[in-house]
Amino acid sequence: MTHRPVGPRAAVIALTAAAALAVASATSPADEGASVFRADLVPYTSERSGVVVNSGVSARATVVAPAAKDTSTVRMHAEGLTPGQSYGVHVHFGGCSAFQGHFRYVTAGPGTRDNEVWLDLEANPAGRAHDQVKVPRFAAAGLSLVIHEKANPDRVADPVGFPGKRIACGNLLPRP
Repeated sequence: MTHRPVGPRAAVIALTAAAALAVASATSPADEGASVFRADLVPYTSERSGVVVNSGVSARATVVAPAAKDTSTVRMHAEGLTPGQSYGVHVHFGGCSAFQGHFRYVTAGPGTRDNEVWLDLEANPAGRAHDQVKVPRFAAAGLSLVIHEKANPDRVADPVGFPGKRIACGNLLPRP
């Protein structure tokens, strides 16, 4: 068998293919037993206290909890946001129609980033944003994700009233 020298173009193609394979394996669930949930977030359509109706905001989220790990990864991509605006996102108990409070690892504990699942969306000039967090593992069944109209309280100088009203919600459902 003879070996031909690898030219610069062939080397770039080989390196690109190897990098793509590495990224694909790093972003897929760690094993076959991973718990994967998805949510399609849509604007609220019914008037209710603490809710902004017809916000125009939508998002898609995924929660992945590999069976062999003690963590969950939550990813969200949103659009229809006000450019330059910051938004807080939280996992909530119950489905979107239940209007329950934030999921907490320690139910009687504080409403902080360490005890809840928080994401931060910073809308770009096109009104799109994304965030990803790795948090202690949690069971996503029966929970929802809510986008609030303002930033999370630890990201503003005056946290009173933050993160504000709910503008979009999606129930976390097992991936088909």
